[in-house]
Amino acid sequence: MAKVLIKTLSFFLKVFFSFWIANIIFSPISTAQNNDLHFEFYESHTNYIETSIKDLHFKHETISPIIEELKTNAFVKVEQKGTSVEGRSIHLIKVGSGKTKVLLWSQMHGDEPTATLAILDLFRYFSDQDAPHRNQLLRELSIYMVPLLNPDGAERFERNNAQDIDLNRDALQTKSPEAKILKNLIEEVDPDFAFNLHDQHKYYATGNSPYPASFSFLAPALNNTQGLTSTRENSMRLILSLNEFLQKKIPNQVARYKEQYEPNAFGEYCQSKNISTILIEVGSLRGDPEKQQLRKLQYTMLLIAFEQIASRAFETHRLESYYALPENKPGLFELIIRNAAIHIDGRLQVVDIGYKEQKKKTIDNYFYNEGYIEKIGDLSTSFGFDEIDANNFTIEKGKIYPKLIESVGQLNRLNFEQLAVEGYTTILCKSNSLFPLLNPIPFAALVQSDKKHYTISNKEITPLVLKKDGRIKYIAIKGKLYPYEKWLSQIRKQ
Repeated sequence: MAKVLIKTLSFFLKVFFSFWIANIIFSPISTAQNNDLHFEFYESHTNYIETSIKDLHFKHETISPIIEELKTNAFVKVEQKGTSVEGRSIHLIKVGSGKTKVLLWSQMHGDEPTATLAILDLFRYFSDQDAPHRNQLLRELSIYMVPLLNPDGAERFERNNAQDIDLNRDALQTKSPEAKILKNLIEEVDPDFAFNLHDQHKYYATGNSPYPASFSFLAPALNNTQGLTSTRENSMRLILSLNEFLQKKIPNQVARYKEQYEPNAFGEYCQSKNISTILIEVGSLRGDPEKQQLRKLQYTMLLIAFEQIASRAFETHRLESYYALPENKPGLFELIIRNAAIHIDGRLQVVDIGYKEQKKKTIDNYFYNEGYIEKIGDLSTSFGFDEIDANNFTIEKGKIYPKLIESVGQLNRLNFEQLAVEGYTTILCKSNSLFPLLNPIPFAALVQSDKKHYTISNKEITPLVLKKDGRIKYIAIKGKLYPYEKWLSQIRKQ
């Protein structure tokens, strides 16, 4: 009996001292202390941003030297876990020696790169022995990171892998080598927490609001009943810790991703393995087209998540607050022209016109943005990043310059300002390989076609000219709205 009492007492003393030591290390007890720590993480990003990558269209060959350099750091373990369909290496990077294990993977969809950038910044943070709170995190946690799970998709900036398989719907049968690598890693690491990191399109809003869903979170379900377990509850509470920080930086721009049970998705698979799993979808932020501010916020969020896991501070959040997060909904447009009087089927009608922007790729693998009409009709329940009430404006379609441009030389000889004054808004090109040269100029472009005039209809790129009292006031082009004088000024600068 005495032995049993001694063992029981010893157990409780160990538990007590483990919590006591964790509190000494992190001390995130008060809200003020938490805020200071999280702000410190946020400010540290300037020191650790991976400056060799400046945009979102990087490839496997871009990050390979960064991973090679990590191999020289004694505090970082780098291990190649396999190759993609086309033979590109896929690595696991481990830092820390703590008993709590965290697994992150990014860019399982090749055209969703924001989290990969944030992870590259984390590599620099963890490589610096003097980084704030870094040593405490590494004592408490073992952190495993897979940057760029789908390098073949990244090569083309496409969602699926080289087999045209969606890796996030391949968790059960693992038909793709990349999904097999990830599934084996989940079994091998057996993490306590997992982060499934994605991007979503920019037109998701937080609920029915005009605010973009800059970040959307989900604690994936285990089954169709959307039931709760302790591991899923941990996911929800940790999400609330991240939301608490984000609301201070980007209020009203955090959403809950729609719950839809997908048994062959990796989030649900991990949750079924009693791994507290968090899906993070990065959306858009006004004034941040290359997502560099979102990158900084995601870097900060991941460090906050590590701190919260190590200290267990997230456990104080109430679950009902998770369900109070607004659901993300696809209700935003790049531009809405409201109350536009246009001719449809020969009749003058007053409608709303909603433009969106789409990233496209040329035959030479260059990227450009194209604005197009997504919807015509009643958009009274939708919002635009930019809007104008066209009541009292006369609306005309932009003109297509009739001469076919076949070379860079011909394009460079065009007087765009004169064309603009004459009412032209669009250039006909023999190939879309010329489009990147037109990208910085607020002119639309079409590949060689018989089109002489635009129509105002869905999926058309139709530029519009808004006039009042016979004078041009605005140009709607490439999904953007320009005051006429500003449009001309932009053209002159190129």
